[in-house]
Amino acid sequence: MTSTGSLIEIEDPTELEAFMRQDPGLHVYEIGDLDPFFRPRTRWFGWRAEALEAFCLLYTASTPPTLVALCRPDGVDAMSRLLKALDRHLPARVFAHLSPTLDECFAADWIARPHGRHLKMQLTEPGPVHEVNTAAVISVTAADSETLLAFYDESYPGHWFDPRMLESGQYRGIRDAGRWLAAAGVHVYSSAYRVAALGNVATAPAHRRRGLGRAVTAAVCQSLLATTDVIGLNVLADNAAARTCYESLGFTDVCEFDEVLLERRPV
Repeated sequence: MTSTGSLIEIEDPTELEAFMRQDPGLHVYEIGDLDPFFRPRTRWFGWRAEALEAFCLLYTASTPPTLVALCRPDGVDAMSRLLKALDRHLPARVFAHLSPTLDECFAADWIARPHGRHLKMQLTEPGPVHEVNTAAVISVTAADSETLLAFYDESYPGHWFDPRMLESGQYRGIRDAGRWLAAAGVHVYSSAYRVAALGNVATAPAHRRRGLGRAVTAAVCQSLLATTDVIGLNVLADNAAARTCYESLGFTDVCEFDEVLLERRPV
């Protein structure tokens, strides 16, 4: 790794895609964010020496904005240089997804509030997805936005459900007597880039341990496999039940990362 280089803001999605396609399981969220549906809400920064050595994404639609800075161990040096150079350009409060040890880049000037070690997983063996009984699962549409949001508020406190994602057509649920029992969908989906990131998988507390979450997750995957090549997800590393469910559907581990709320220290 060279010691010289500079911070750049990257506008060319072609360059970004080429870099990320070297490790699509690691970067499935970011590849999807290149889609015109998401890209207006993003800013992309890189560290360039003779070539691009590291990049990160600032997703500006969330409150606070979300910084995604992920790399393999051999990329930590370049990513650290990037984050230190980017520091003064960041808002005073940011939610960050950071590869292990990268939180050290913020130790001097930021207060870090950890939100847990997480795991990235990728669907690498899709066979089990097609073996799940999904007869009770239905599609969720934009007309269901209010009832689905109420379901998530009750069943999944702190969720990241964005009703705009119902436009993707990639949400599935199980409903009984007008009430949602389980639902699953996507955080990111792009048929143009052929990637998707599962998200907002939840089951009503009174109906857990019945396989409903597994059924709706399988149904979403069945739909996505028709238009995507890479399907990933994020899960808390210590959520053994969720990890077991995803593993049973053919997901395998990609890497660990930390979610951290960063707030700039007062001067």
